[in-house]
Amino acid sequence: GNNYIDVAAGQNVSYALRSDGSIVGWGSPSIEQLNIPGGNDFVSLCSSYNHGTYAIRIDGSTAFWGRNGSVHVSIPQGVAFRKIVSGYFYSVGLLSDGSLVSWGAGYAPNSPEGNDFIDVVSGVNHCLALKSDGSVVAWGDNQYNQCNVPDGLSVIAISAGYGTSMAVTVSALGTPGNITIEHVDSCITINWDPVNSYGLPIVYEIHASRNPYFSPNHDTLIGVTTSTQFLDQNLDSFSKFYRIIAKACP
Repeated sequence: GNNYIDVAAGQNVSYALRSDGSIVGWGSPSIEQLNIPGGNDFVSLCSSYNHGTYAIRIDGSTAFWGRNGSVHVSIPQGVAFRKIVSGYFYSVGLLSDGSLVSWGAGYAPNSPEGNDFIDVVSGVNHCLALKSDGSVVAWGDNQYNQCNVPDGLSVIAISAGYGTSMAVTVSALGTPGNITIEHVDSCITINWDPVNSYGLPIVYEIHASRNPYFSPNHDTLIGVTTSTQFLDQNLDSFSKFYRIIAKACP
């Protein structure tokens, strides 16, 4: 089928999140890996190699199934999650208020303070977190200098592996003002004011998401234009949130 919006893989098991908010899994049934919770209100998945799987509901609450190694299901309560990542017997959650929380054991269970984080990723024994100003914070095992973030980066995306860290940088000019949206004849027309280009050629990226947080798994680039108007003809039954980013052309 073509109705899947997110996937996750663990030890001998795979999961997929359908567009209706339900989860399907296949593979090894060991350690209750296929005891998938019911419901159709899930918006993202996080699985791992050596323990269980998390799913985040639309209200920010979580479900967990699989192995409970190193008190992995001691999930903080009374908070709303936007994203959860897992490393070697630890997990880190990005909350709806932009702060981080962690639990479990291992090299990187202690997350940094602050409420200006917009993304978090995990390697095996280290983590990276992206702030709203484009800076990156790293913590955990630093055997291969994977936590030595270079100075002066303006970052829009991060990734981490075993002993490695990666970032995508861009010359961003900001977000346009006075954005208006009009729904006419089964289409959505978006208009905005031009940004100050400082004499540089610029393009506008139009992103869409099913939730207002624009987490990486749900942030879709739907168009690029040099004008200050965009016509979205790809409508569906779900609510859609938009954001527009102005970028300098290389």
